[in-house]
Amino acid sequence: DRYSAQMELQQLAANAARPGAEAERTELAKVLAAKATDPAVPQPACVWIVRQIEYIGAAESVPALTTLLKGQDAELKECARRALEKNPAPAATESLRVALKWGVETNWRIGLIQSLGERKDSESVGIIRDQLVKDRLVTRDIAEAALSALGKIADPKAVAFLQSYYRTAPSETGSALVFAGNHLLFTGDKAGAKDIFAKLYSEAAKLPAAPIQVRSAALIGWA
Repeated sequence: DRYSAQMELQQLAANAARPGAEAERTELAKVLAAKATDPAVPQPACVWIVRQIEYIGAAESVPALTTLLKGQDAELKECARRALEKNPAPAATESLRVALKWGVETNWRIGLIQSLGERKDSESVGIIRDQLVKDRLVTRDIAEAALSALGKIADPKAVAFLQSYYRTAPSETGSALVFAGNHLLFTGDKAGAKDIFAKLYSEAAKLPAAPIQVRSAALIGWA
């Protein structure tokens, strides 16, 4: 019953997101943001609206998405998290950081960590690191998500922490360092990548628990 209306809204969003139509995109995003936080709008409609904001939203959408991020509806919260992850506005990152600072539920924290990693936000390195070294509620899944996110951020602080943490969890940390090294290679920082791969190969050679895949990837990256 909802399908035709969903497709019509999706087409409106796709059309408004076309190149050269910034005024239309902004106007539609504002309308959708208002609808997404309107208590009179049924939940399934809000979910579909937020999914369109994920594709077209920018700074004008952040306040509404932040409101949903603080709400009690798990599905809407998750949709808002994904929309903020894709949102180009710096304020979206701050909303995700604050949510992680106060988040408790495991899967929710993992999602927020992943979002900050995808945004490659250097300012989030400290709070992501704290998930590993200060939080008593940390689980293996949270630790893996945190290490992966730091590997995606791959700034000097993230890399330094991963190198210091390597012996604690050689498999997950090694994979994150390989990802970081490859990211630096892709962005043209060959010296930074060489440093990561050389140190990782050297450390992996000394550690019996280090997976052969990590040593192999480090050697390939170094080459």
